[in-house]
Amino acid sequence: MTTSQSGGNFGRKFLQCLTCSSFQWLDEAMLVPAPIAGCFSCGETSHWKSNCPWLQSKCKICDVTRSLKVSGKQQTYGWKFLKCPKCSRFQWLYEAIKTAQASTSAEVTLTMKLADFCNSFEAKCTMKK
Repeated sequence: MTTSQSGGNFGRKFLQCLTCSSFQWLDEAMLVPAPIAGCFSCGETSHWKSNCPWLQSKCKICDVTRSLKVSGKQQTYGWKFLKCPKCSRFQWLYEAIKTAQASTSAEVTLTMKLADFCNSFEAKCTMKK
């Protein structure tokens, strides 16, 4: 943190990057609202961090649990992403959330006797061999 010594902003505090010299005024940086409620990992309000589905999401290639990370690069600073520790494949979290919300189908595995399954419907159910 540095204090401005120039005319119109004299005495105003700012944050400056040590590698690229870009800066942001401290008072503007502090205006970023903190999440009021919800998950501290992904930011969604439908669950808490302890139940975050993204902390257990699997890589579609390796079937290994991905890590939820935060970008430190200038262009994407603060953006969250999922990264596979095995194959290094990554996906931006906002894209993963968007894809999950757009999904209209679900795979369900049901284990029960066929007779019980058929009896649970009002319509007559028959089994063909």
